[in-house]
Amino acid sequence: MTREHPATPAQPIEPADASEQMRVRMEKRAKLLERGMEPYPVGVERTHTLSEIREKSGHLEPDETTGDIAGVSGRVVFVRNPDKLCFATLQEGNGTRLQAMLSLANVGEEALADW
Repeated sequence: MTREHPATPAQPIEPADASEQMRVRMEKRAKLLERGMEPYPVGVERTHTLSEIREKSGHLEPDETTGDIAGVSGRVVFVRNPDKLCFATLQEGNGTRLQAMLSLANVGEEALADW
């Protein structure tokens, strides 16, 4: 015999009860929603793996660009976001890592703040 339990809706976390980190995330989410952006997109158009990017661009010097545009995905395992530069390390399932740098001068204040 099985028992059925009625589904209970999850109770939202009230800002007063949330940790500082959670409050920052909720504020960021609210700002994205206000601008009509999806804070948690379902999918990302991936054009290259991190391994392919490393193989194709591994010879580049820091801040040297090719002008190519690539869509990548991976787990963010490290983020450092000082005022004018943001560094993020992405990792694929096979362990390949790639560090990305976003600069205020290249992406603008709003895009850097979104990170």
